[in-house]
Amino acid sequence: MKRTKALYANSLASSMAMGSSQPFIAVYAAQLGATPTEIGFLHATMNLTTNAAQLIWGSFSDAVGRRVPFLVIGSLLSAALWPFALMTASPGTFVLLMTVKFAFYSMTLPTFTALIADVTEPDERTRETVRINTWSVVGAALATSLVAAVHSMGLNGYLVGFAVAMVAELASALVLLGFREQRVAKRWPSLSMVNEITANAPYFQFLLLNTLYILFMSIAWPLFTITVTRVAKLDLAVIAALNVVSDLASMAAMYAVSRAQLGLVRFVELQALSRVAFTAVPLAYGLVPNVPVLVAINVMTGLINPLVNTARTVYLLAVVPVEGRATYIAVANVLQGLSSFAGSMIGGLLVDALSGGSEDVASAMIPVYLLSAAGRLAFGLLHFRLAKYVR
Repeated sequence: MKRTKALYANSLASSMAMGSSQPFIAVYAAQLGATPTEIGFLHATMNLTTNAAQLIWGSFSDAVGRRVPFLVIGSLLSAALWPFALMTASPGTFVLLMTVKFAFYSMTLPTFTALIADVTEPDERTRETVRINTWSVVGAALATSLVAAVHSMGLNGYLVGFAVAMVAELASALVLLGFREQRVAKRWPSLSMVNEITANAPYFQFLLLNTLYILFMSIAWPLFTITVTRVAKLDLAVIAALNVVSDLASMAAMYAVSRAQLGLVRFVELQALSRVAFTAVPLAYGLVPNVPVLVAINVMTGLINPLVNTARTVYLLAVVPVEGRATYIAVANVLQGLSSFAGSMIGGLLVDALSGGSEDVASAMIPVYLLSAAGRLAFGLLHFRLAKYVR
């Protein structure tokens, strides 16, 4: 199999695993009886372990000059946790299992991004990144649609979704067996990298802005789960449908991006504009959480998510050195994970504190949603400053 086609296949399978499970993990925890603080802790630990462990895996990957073994082993170990997650009825145990699962899954993230750079030339990297992200969106949409369909037929959507995730993760590992890696320079992590990071202005500025933006963005994440399950009282089929609508919008956005052949500067500017647009999401969920509004918001996020993800990848690959590439990407993801951990915990704790144990969580969530919106707007606007580094 051609190396780029193997990357497409891995992206498709991995995204099917995420599409059939990630939209429903926190919802499933809520169904098990998790409190707002526990839901906030779930969001926090998933993001923390997913991102924090990447520094370890990214550093090892650079040290041995290999990517594929980490992708294969991480996918297999992550898949192995799903049966145990389905067997527990305890919210606390489920949260713990998801924490461990995402720690294994994190092996695949910096190494996959580094592998894209290893096997593509600079002049084709943006185009290939767009194509890979397109396959990712397609896989997520197919998997989420499947979960919605089986739930509508009266089957257990959680059981089917998590089972599909397990099979898809196994498939994502299998498609990379026999993949011929390009030799890359080995580099062991050292304290000198700290000085290199702070001296790399384009990279360091991105770290600061992204970390602060994600802090305020993630404050709203546990609230979204509470809103759809306890305020809007949506069932799994409707929640899945919202995600499918978002994925379909993402497909349209990726098609438009692939046809437009945007340059790096335009991607960076669109990323800033998209992050400002995310301000509308907590406002909609907090003030008008009805199905038509949530559909419109999911269409909007579906359109702009691919822009943010693609711009983030191509920007980082453009400003980090070839040696230590996986480590640099992992550092950015670690800081993002720490930030989202803090934000998710703050969001859940604030709702518990403001509600005072009452059933009226909707009113308690409004000031927390407003806090998230204000931070998204402020630090989204500051992302426009990054364009000067790639002009």
